[in-house]
Amino acid sequence: LENDVRAAALGAHRVLAPEAEVLVFVGLGTGVAAGVVIDGRPHRGAHGLAGEIGHVVIDPDGEPCGCGAQGCLETVISGSAVRRRWGVEVAAAGHALVAAAAAGDTRAQGILDDVVAHLDLMVQWLAHTYGADVIVLGGGLGRLGDPLLVPLRHRLRERAGRSDVAARVVGPERVWCAPAEIPLGAVGAAAVADAPIRPIEGAAIRLARRPEGRDGLPASIKT
Repeated sequence: LENDVRAAALGAHRVLAPEAEVLVFVGLGTGVAAGVVIDGRPHRGAHGLAGEIGHVVIDPDGEPCGCGAQGCLETVISGSAVRRRWGVEVAAAGHALVAAAAAGDTRAQGILDDVVAHLDLMVQWLAHTYGADVIVLGGGLGRLGDPLLVPLRHRLRERAGRSDVAARVVGPERVWCAPAEIPLGAVGAAAVADAPIRPIEGAAIRLARRPEGRDGLPASIKT
């Protein structure tokens, strides 16, 4: 059996980018974790904890994390972190934050900008460490679509323009948000169990025929 993030990574590889040599799915929910698929197989690591990027320390003087460390990535870019930093206890904290920022709330915009800045760093880590050619953002924050993806891609393009190395890693157009209409976790779980997934494949075909949407997925996805 696989954990939910690793299963979603398998589903993303099966449905969105079966040609990808290395695909990374990042779950941005209560916490932060990544699932890595290399040559169609899940990468678990020697200890089975590969992809636990939420507990990479990015600020030794930052907020305490539930793991016992301080300044972990998920203290900045998880849904829980957004709720804590903004001080608003709502289920869809990310959507509420985006709405407030769009309405001119400068504090909300500052938090959103900081989340995007750390996502930019995270994408660079994943691209350089795993050699990822596709990165998919999922979970509650991943469903924000354009408000997250547009500024993130802008940062990636700027970085690529300044650095030859950055220009050679994953391109901005290969960073997507997970499509809400496809249950990637279920697809991945079915793949692990070697169960039939014809209904899901049908949904993937419909996805491939649509124009590019808020999740950044290209219209030319092959399934």
